[in-house]
Amino acid sequence: MSLEAHAREGREVFITNDLKGFVNHGRRNQLEELCHTRIVGRDEVGRLWP
Repeated sequence: MSLEAHAREGREVFITNDLKGFVNHGRRNQLEELCHTRIVGRDEVGRLWP
């Protein structure tokens, strides 16, 4: 529900610690295409905004 609300509000980036639910096993690509929102783990945030 949190990703859905994020996408509905037009947010560009969704930051999460839940890699199992949002990133692993190809989920990131599927969800990013579906929601048009970039999904990143907390450890990846620094790569977006150095």
